[in-house]
Amino acid sequence: RWPAYLQLNPGVSSALSAEDILVIANHMPYEVGGGRRSYDIRTVSDNVERTFGQRPAWSPESERVLHYLQDLVPPGELAPFTWKGIIKPLDHQAIASSTAVVTSRRPVIGRHARDDAGKWPSTQKQFRQVYPVDGSVRVTILGGANYPAKVKFLPEEQPESWTVYGFNTIEVSEYLNELDFFVYYHSDDLVEAFGMAILEAMNHGVVCVLPPHFKPVFGDAAVYAEPQQVAQTIDSLWEPGRYAAQQPVSYT
Repeated sequence: RWPAYLQLNPGVSSALSAEDILVIANHMPYEVGGGRRSYDIRTVSDNVERTFGQRPAWSPESERVLHYLQDLVPPGELAPFTWKGIIKPLDHQAIASSTAVVTSRRPVIGRHARDDAGKWPSTQKQFRQVYPVDGSVRVTILGGANYPAKVKFLPEEQPESWTVYGFNTIEVSEYLNELDFFVYYHSDDLVEAFGMAILEAMNHGVVCVLPPHFKPVFGDAAVYAEPQQVAQTIDSLWEPGRYAAQQPVSYT
């Protein structure tokens, strides 16, 4: 489940005998923006064959990765399915009753991810469309926000409507229980293989607003919008009936 592990030939033969070998492409072999390469598909397959005695099949972790891998995997070596992440379901009835919409207050939006350039929108305009600094919504971030502050996406003084938790300073479950909407937008150069953080938010009954490229991965369990549509999308869903209808617990 980590192709780069066999990018280098280990120089040994395994004592294991397997009927089938499957390589899970849980991340991209290269960065779309032209940066580093993590692994070469044919090289990994060759090393798997040397080590285990047979050629592997490949399965991408999502349709998002499949889009890039399908022309790179040798003919006949691409599995006819994706291998998505899974998570243990929580008590959905309790979640639904604890996430009632309170229209008298501003909705709370947020996301948790690594605090680096790839995990944030590419421009200040996109950033502020998705994570407003004008107080129209409350923004709560887990994982830090040093990068957007460094590149001036955030004002010099953190907005009063913002709360930022550092990495591992609060339990993810506790954090997600504070949110009404999980809003995750990243750099244009990043191809997110799956999005376990998104799945965690869904499992907590949080309505997810995502870029349209995630639709083949999560289907009707999320709402999709371009950055300039995010504010309107959240506003339209901040109503008890529509919010409850869109809660991911309805799709499990």
